[in-house]
Amino acid sequence: MKKIKLIFIIVPALIFIGSCTKLDTVGEFDLDPNYLPEERTDGPLAPLLMTASYDEYCDMVILSWEPTTRTTGYDIYRAGSLIADNIADTSFTDTEAVSVDTEYWVFAKNENGASIDSAFTVGRKGDVPPDPVSFSASDGEFESKVELTWDDVDFAKYYIVMKDGVVMNDSVTGNAYADNVDVPQVDTEYSLIAVGPCGQSSAVSDFGKADSLLKYSIIMDENYDGLDEGFDLSADPFYFPRFKYTDYGPGTLLVSTIDYSSPAKCAEAKLNDPSTLESSASIQIVFQDFELLVGQRYRISYNIRTPAPTSMHIGVVDDENGIPNKIYGVESYLLPTAVNPKNNNLYGIKVSASPEWRTVSYEFPATGTGSSDVDPDPEALGWTPTTIQAGQEMPKIMIAQWVGKGGFDGVCPSILIDDLKIELIK
Repeated sequence: MKKIKLIFIIVPALIFIGSCTKLDTVGEFDLDPNYLPEERTDGPLAPLLMTASYDEYCDMVILSWEPTTRTTGYDIYRAGSLIADNIADTSFTDTEAVSVDTEYWVFAKNENGASIDSAFTVGRKGDVPPDPVSFSASDGEFESKVELTWDDVDFAKYYIVMKDGVVMNDSVTGNAYADNVDVPQVDTEYSLIAVGPCGQSSAVSDFGKADSLLKYSIIMDENYDGLDEGFDLSADPFYFPRFKYTDYGPGTLLVSTIDYSSPAKCAEAKLNDPSTLESSASIQIVFQDFELLVGQRYRISYNIRTPAPTSMHIGVVDDENGIPNKIYGVESYLLPTAVNPKNNNLYGIKVSASPEWRTVSYEFPATGTGSSDVDPDPEALGWTPTTIQAGQEMPKIMIAQWVGKGGFDGVCPSILIDDLKIELIK
């Protein structure tokens, strides 16, 4: 076998050292092992992050703060008076706390004195909530709910709401609550109790109800102020003006400010050309297209100004001309009316001439006899109040003025109407 000779060559390791940049120095320092800093003569800094409990405890207020250096103790002040001196802890329990907002200060101190500034906060201990004030239940202001409101109660975290002594909700927050379940339509007692960590108040009460008739309470309420002068009211289906004439032309029912003592507006019904009246004439304003509720009573009221007498008719049925019809007799009227024996015409309610503004106001329906002047005493007249019956839900109301041949004092006067209202009597 051939022998192989191995030769080992040892190469010294080469070490490459990169160039080094010499660091500059600012000088040489000699440390004196015997050197001592000068002794401080000032007090410590003020504590930080101070907190105080607020309504968390019913018999105390707990204070806490961050520790400060060079401090041997802390002084605590309540409302400007020292209540704890040189305590070592970073918390303090004030068992003499009161149930009103109270200012607290904490000063850090050492042998040199107290900190110039102090930590500051406000705290108070809890208490039993006082009885709620201004508790109110809505009295028919809403159609399908009773709304309860009250002022915020100090120390209260939530409220208990009751209806007729039965708890509806035992954890109401805020200061309002709406009852919209089985809503009462008659006076019902609602009660409120304020509740906090330290107890609860006494119950306070008020009576409230909803009003299912609210949306029907105002059928008509018009003062014409929101309409432009000259607006043609006959364009509104609620109004139906009629004018009987021969050769002097028809009439108009317009919004007007004529002869009015204020910027307010009114409705004016007049003939277009009343200069020549060769026969009797009439102005009729019919109110229609509204619906009443069976079993209810209503009031119609309006201000009127005209130098000639007028009459008001409230009839259940009408003729082909769309006005209350005499042929159905007094039974078709919702207010008493006299009858003209010559032609069986129904007079309606007679309203005397009113050259100055006056108010006409009647509750209806009612039965009885006669047709007195404006604002009669129904009891004195022997009228009997009734209610709307089936078939009477959509009556016609007419204000009429008749002017004989030659006019009224030589002219055919206009009718001024304002503040027209038809409303439910509750």
